[in-house]
Amino acid sequence: INQGARRILFSSSLRLPEIDAYYLHKLHKVGIECVFLMHRPFYDLLVPSGRKYRAIKKIMQLCPEILVMTNYAANIAINFYQQPEEKFTLFPHPHYKTFLDNYETDTTYLADLKSWCAGFPVVLYMSGLHYSHGLTDLAAAIPIVHSRMPECRFLFLGNDHMDGNSSVALQIRERFKNDNRIRCNFGFYQNSEAKACLSLSSILAVPYRDIVQSGVVPMAAGEGVPSVVTRVGGLPEMVLEGISGEVAEPQNPQDFADKLCSVLMDYNKYKRDTLKVASELFSPDRCCEIIVNTLGK
Repeated sequence: INQGARRILFSSSLRLPEIDAYYLHKLHKVGIECVFLMHRPFYDLLVPSGRKYRAIKKIMQLCPEILVMTNYAANIAINFYQQPEEKFTLFPHPHYKTFLDNYETDTTYLADLKSWCAGFPVVLYMSGLHYSHGLTDLAAAIPIVHSRMPECRFLFLGNDHMDGNSSVALQIRERFKNDNRIRCNFGFYQNSEAKACLSLSSILAVPYRDIVQSGVVPMAAGEGVPSVVTRVGGLPEMVLEGISGEVAEPQNPQDFADKLCSVLMDYNKYKRDTLKVASELFSPDRCCEIIVNTLGK
């Protein structure tokens, strides 16, 4: 606790907001303010009359300032929880390069991937395997991409042991089991393996149907990997179209395939520009500065 400013940074998944609200109220009573770093407002799970809704609204009322990773998230909080606009500060999701640099690349895993991709472009999917993540839309886009770029590889990473994930993983694996150009590495993966995948990938595919923001976009950007995302939630804010990636319409395999191909055909430019965007938009130093300035008020 900063004894001078009497402000601390508070972050929560908001899965138990009643407990969060209780302790924030305790801190408030002794004169300690909390700046709320909000990941997701959980608006889609709540109704205005619900207990969790009231608890989250109470949290926002107790916090004099709220850091959000996208304007989309801020607008939800402003409109759904009736919070004043001036309370919110944009806090871009930092990239992970500094963190990942602490890990050695799994060279055995990387060698295996290099043998598989044989120098051809690799489209990487590295996220959850729930239906809301748009895996079936990406699967439908693959034949379209292959009609233009027959040797393009697709690599799927994700934990198939989480709730709702196993059926999607099984569906994707079954659909492409006889196509060597598609590889499904489902299950828990290490940071050293994530580094290996990012190091040989040409592009990150983010075909979500519903999301507030995504941590994998800045993660990929930190390694110079551009992204194709869907126009849902705050995703369009995380990609500079024509620079660090492209934005496709959701649940539209044709448009998603078109955007993938446009990036792949000018990959060197996108990679160069993506590294620049990562160093500016997703800079951890910039994020730290925002936190320090907010706590110092």
